[in-house]
Amino acid sequence: MARVAEDTLMWTFRFRLAKAEHIWWTFISVLLTLSLIMITFSFLVGNNGEAVSILALSTVTGIAIVRYSTPAWRSRHFIKIRWLVWTGPSRTAINVEKK
Repeated sequence: MARVAEDTLMWTFRFRLAKAEHIWWTFISVLLTLSLIMITFSFLVGNNGEAVSILALSTVTGIAIVRYSTPAWRSRHFIKIRWLVWTGPSRTAINVEKK
């Protein structure tokens, strides 16, 4: 949705999505972590066909946390301020007074 909003120049919608992006990536990372824990437990119990799945899932989980969740949480204050500036009163309006 973010890519579509950027491509169609719907910046207000894109900035609105960005306000909740850190929550979205945290949710995805938690689900991936839970899935990794469950598949690891399944492997430890005796399901030996899951070794490659554990490796792939641990890689994806690490990427989601390091590449997406952490930067989203670090930039959430900037994104909030950007949203307030974008939706607030225009700071570039110049009143033209005739003399």
